[in-house]
Amino acid sequence: MNNLYDEVKRNKLVKVIEELSTPDNYITVDVDEFFDGNNDLGSIGCNLYPVHPGLEVFYNTLKKLESHDDVDNFQVVICDVDEGSWPYSELIYVYTKLDIEQVTQIVAHLEPDDIWHA
Repeated sequence: MNNLYDEVKRNKLVKVIEELSTPDNYITVDVDEFFDGNNDLGSIGCNLYPVHPGLEVFYNTLKKLESHDDVDNFQVVICDVDEGSWPYSELIYVYTKLDIEQVTQIVAHLEPDDIWHA
């Protein structure tokens, strides 16, 4: 077993990504799919090196946000898939009635580069 990720779970996720992939769309997965079997710090928040908070902190923070009553949908965008690493994300879609300040407060310790309202 690879110490960065569970290879079986990675391959299953990559298969889902490949099945959803078209040239014109973003591939999104839910939080549990993205983190299940993932120990690769380079998969999310890689700009936080050398003080990455850890994947458990990312997962718990995102699950807290996702479970909020005013969050309607929550998706992790897959930005890249490379052999030998877990799929990479640098973008998360949150469909919510929360205002941007509330979202910012919940995720501030993850040090996001941008939080914007669309």
